[in-house]
Amino acid sequence: MSIFRIRKRSAFDDFKTGIASKFLLFLGVIFVVTYIIFKGISTFMTQEENGFLRLIYNFAHSNYLDPIFAFSIISIGTGLILYFIHLQFVKLANIAREMEEENLEKR
Repeated sequence: MSIFRIRKRSAFDDFKTGIASKFLLFLGVIFVVTYIIFKGISTFMTQEENGFLRLIYNFAHSNYLDPIFAFSIISIGTGLILYFIHLQFVKLANIAREMEEENLEKR
């Protein structure tokens, strides 16, 4: 028994790019919605707010929202790239399936 097993890769393997792309796109959308909500709420607030509204105002005018927006752009871009790769794996699987069917018909 070997510690390292060599696994044969097939044309039908997609390396879970579909799941990763959906997760990253979902995460990016959540970040964008969070950014829009905090920036939208902060435009209607003044600095004289008290309590929880003051906390939202301080958070919206701090430097914490800029990295959230940057991570949203990065995760949406990476999700779109992984989705494109997933589509290419699907096309490859269809081509492999057609070639197998042709080989079976020739026999």
